Amino acid sequence: MRDELATSGNPTSAEILGNAQSLIRTMRSVSRERLISGTLH
Repeated sequence: MRDELATSGNPTSAEILGNAQSLIRTMRSVSRERLISGTLH
């Protein structure tokens, strides 16, 4: 009930938040891999 009311005003806010978090996660993993590969090579 509370979630429905919260998302009814801005239904895409949750999706945008989830996409941003996943994007940040991928960016961190990629940068970490680049750092590791940079130090190895």
